[in-house]
Amino acid sequence: MIEIDKHQRQPLTSQDKQFLETRLLASKKDFKLNLIIFLIIWLISPYLRSISDKDALIDEMSYPVALAFMSIFFFGYLGYYYYKGLYQVKLALKSDFKIALHSIVVKKKNAPMFHRNEFRLELTSKEFRFHFFPLTLMNDFPQGQLLYLEMSGAGKQLLDIRNT
Repeated sequence: MIEIDKHQRQPLTSQDKQFLETRLLASKKDFKLNLIIFLIIWLISPYLRSISDKDALIDEMSYPVALAFMSIFFFGYLGYYYYKGLYQVKLALKSDFKIALHSIVVKKKNAPMFHRNEFRLELTSKEFRFHFFPLTLMNDFPQGQLLYLEMSGAGKQLLDIRNT
């Protein structure tokens, strides 16, 4: 009998390590690109007008103060992106085990905000409640389907998912 949402610890294979290393390299490239884009926007942001036709920040305060004000938003987002994109993958690479479990698809949400080319799959597992997948896989995981999941022991990185 299959126990739903019961964790089983298994050692990480070399294929899993290679998959995580590939994901780490891709995350580093994405983070560097985001850092460059956000630094450029951050440096010109005091000169931009707001949506409500107010004056630009540079008209109300000095340039360094305006940069400090805008850094709250920009560097807060970059910190969050670093944590979700790079730090969790690094944690997954440092761990030497993975967690295998069976879970049931509770709900699917098509094209949620900020993920227009993906869909959100919600599961019964408390530790791994949801994940985003490409829209091409939308019909592969129907609601109520029992799934087999493998995720890293640390960092909550999805290594494998398939129907049972």
